[in-house]
Amino acid sequence: MDSGDSSGTHSEEARGNTRGPAERLLHLGESLLALLLEAGRTRLALLAVEFAAERRRVVEMLALGLVFGIALLLGLAFASFLVIAYCWETHRLAAIAGVSLVYGLIVLATAWRLRRLFAEAPAAFANTRDTLERDLTALRSRMHRSRPDDPGDDDAIESYSGDSR
Repeated sequence: MDSGDSSGTHSEEARGNTRGPAERLLHLGESLLALLLEAGRTRLALLAVEFAAERRRVVEMLALGLVFGIALLLGLAFASFLVIAYCWETHRLAAIAGVSLVYGLIVLATAWRLRRLFAEAPAAFANTRDTLERDLTALRSRMHRSRPDDPGDDDAIESYSGDSR
């Protein structure tokens, strides 16, 4: 009888300390979902911070560009009138051609600079995209590394949940 009691006790202890495959799979799914939700929340927070900073920067640039453009146009218009009025009696056509040439050069220089700015501009939300790409690479690496028959995974799952053998 003693041997029957000890095997019965041993069997109950073994059942209490180990989980079936379905329970382990359910726990793994819950852990994975919790990790994915936390990672998603963090990534959304990063995206929101980057979006707010980018929006503020763009609005400020547009406002300053508008003020600069209006002031520049008025200044150039009055300077052009001054040059043409000064040369009106002697070389009016040369003055008009000179002012037109200066404006043409300004347009060409501005177009060249704008093209360079657009070509060199960093991609929007680069930090968020880099972080998501690293997450995806790490997840793929982890999925390829782990196998269902790997006993290390069971230990990792149970250590994550706080269970100990």
